[in-house]
Amino acid sequence: MQLRSILQSRFPFFLLLLPAFIVLHIEKDYSRLISYSSCIKEILILFLAPVAIYAIAWLVFRSVIKANLFSLISLFVFFFFGDIKDLLSKTFPGSFFQSYTFLFPTTIILVTGAGILIRRSKPEADRLFRFVHLALLLFIVIDLTLIVLPYNQPTAPNTTPDIQFCGECPKPDIYFILLDEYTSSNNMQQQFGYDNSAIDNYLKSEGFSIIANSTSNYNLTAFSMSSIFSMNYLPTVDSSKDFYLKNYLPGVELMYETPLLSIFGTLGYTAYNNSIFNIKNYPSLTPLPDMWGIRQIFQQHNIFRKMDNEIGWQFPSWMHLRLTKEIPTPEAQDIRDSIAMKKLFSILHEKTGGPKFVYTHLLSPHFPFTRDSLGNKIATPFNAAAEQPEKDYISQVALTNRMIRKMVDSIKAYSLAPPVIIIQGDHGYRPATREISASQFRNFNAMYFPESMRPVINDSMSNVNTFRFVFNQLFNSRVPLLDNRHYFLKYWPL
Repeated sequence: MQLRSILQSRFPFFLLLLPAFIVLHIEKDYSRLISYSSCIKEILILFLAPVAIYAIAWLVFRSVIKANLFSLISLFVFFFFGDIKDLLSKTFPGSFFQSYTFLFPTTIILVTGAGILIRRSKPEADRLFRFVHLALLLFIVIDLTLIVLPYNQPTAPNTTPDIQFCGECPKPDIYFILLDEYTSSNNMQQQFGYDNSAIDNYLKSEGFSIIANSTSNYNLTAFSMSSIFSMNYLPTVDSSKDFYLKNYLPGVELMYETPLLSIFGTLGYTAYNNSIFNIKNYPSLTPLPDMWGIRQIFQQHNIFRKMDNEIGWQFPSWMHLRLTKEIPTPEAQDIRDSIAMKKLFSILHEKTGGPKFVYTHLLSPHFPFTRDSLGNKIATPFNAAAEQPEKDYISQVALTNRMIRKMVDSIKAYSLAPPVIIIQGDHGYRPATREISASQFRNFNAMYFPESMRPVINDSMSNVNTFRFVFNQLFNSRVPLLDNRHYFLKYWPL
């Protein structure tokens, strides 16, 4: 049988080719971020939906050509409604034409109208389906080629400064403890009227320097961490655009490419990635499944998932698609932080024959706030009054302070030689609104160096200079510190 005949309308290959193209296209763009164990159900839905739609179309039309044509139109809506919605939202922000109030009934009317026309006509669609099948095959071949070829894996621009290291300098263990959304004590007093001096005084008594006016350089975690670990600002980040999920994920890719752990490896350190990020050659020891919402990339191509994610709160509970909706729960974040703490304590006892660099990233005190200051469970305030999240944030800070004491006491008790300890927030408190606020950059920052090498630290150093300062102090690297700059990324709550 000739290829021309095979690709015509009697053979609905698009039922397989369309979902295959979508899945491969996502793999091409996000291969290093996808955990297929977390996404497999969403992928199965993408492949099963065409079968279900075709079965319904066949029952209605009792004609192969008509069923194929209606299925193609319906699947285009099913798979690409989300992209059309986002395009209209960006082109006509806030307008009626990008609202579900307009789009959903309009879509129903168009699909129904198409069905009526198909039912009443005698369509000849051989050319259309040959074109569709050939186009999909071409797109799939292109994506497969880009997945297989090495140049498909783009490398972020290497902005890491050229660093010289003292070969004979002592190499203490270094513990970098990142607390997500932990704002500065000064800002807690100003913004919330909360006195956080107890943890400051404890750390000072342990020999820490508190950088009271510390600031982050970005207000979103992935970009802040990428900047810290590359020791530079991020030239590819455009702060003028809105940061939806697809704009956020490149920041996670930048973190994957960060060379910092490899730099420590060349210095003879055993580097531990006890964080929420996967880093090239250093996968996370304590990951949180689908931390970055990759499932939503697949759900973007499912009209019902798209609507459930964006306006599902307006539906009665029985209408929600709960079968496969597996977003990380607050309890999962609590458990992950607990595991990360235990992993940190385990690393303390590991014998490596050389120095250690340990990056531990805790999600606390970031929203959702699930515990009070004593660690007792609280109701997660998704629908609470505007001031309630701030109250729960302070409770979470108080609980985080207890965790800080435990980590510092353990690190000091079990380190064979005095270590370097850095305790830092990636950014300040970030409210649910998208209002530009300087407080989103005011982060907690405390550093401990062994007494023999204790430095004087600038009271307003920003995060981008963290490891420039560390390398200068420990290894006489003489890397210039950068001016403090701040980039507000306009986010949809992440």
